[in-house]
Amino acid sequence: MPVYAYILMGIAFLLALILFILFSKAKVVISYDDRLKIYAKFYFIKINLSIPDIIHQSSIKTEKRRKKFHEKEQKKGNPLPRAIEETIAEIRILLDALIGLLHKIRFYFVRLRVDIGCDNAATTALVYAGVSQAIGYIIELLRSISNVDMSKHSDVSVNANFISQKSDVDAYIVLKVRVIDYLIFDFLSNRNPKIKKNTENT
Repeated sequence: MPVYAYILMGIAFLLALILFILFSKAKVVISYDDRLKIYAKFYFIKINLSIPDIIHQSSIKTEKRRKKFHEKEQKKGNPLPRAIEETIAEIRILLDALIGLLHKIRFYFVRLRVDIGCDNAATTALVYAGVSQAIGYIIELLRSISNVDMSKHSDVSVNANFISQKSDVDAYIVLKVRVIDYLIFDFLSNRNPKIKKNTENT
């Protein structure tokens, strides 16, 4: 077999592998018993995540994007946009990208048990009513903007514990999303905001 045939086969295999990875689904698991645990899993690869690290990385990316945008505007000779306008533009871009991603995510509420216990029965009843209503609203909101799997095996409940004075949460929620959808979200959320300049301030 000619050498170019092996090269073409190698390229075809590489492209097939890339497409397989892009259209495969990654899984993010959020669990809580005594402490919050979040990790991402893609086949045999597992990455532990933490909320402070996610916020820190997001702030670093935002600052780099803002600095890059300022440098580009200065090279064009344009005045720097006002901070409020820039922040609003960034939030709008992020929300648009996030809503697009939520449409692609499938939520699996495997387990979500909340036991409400407060100092007295009246407070317990009030907190129980608020929490149960809030969880119901959140699930319905997710249903309207994404795919929520609430199978017969899902264990979702909010209970009022009038004996104990301690609240308890036991959760295990799984999010599944294709790699390509996350990459699109990351690309869209990192777009530079285009601020309309106020000619009166120039």
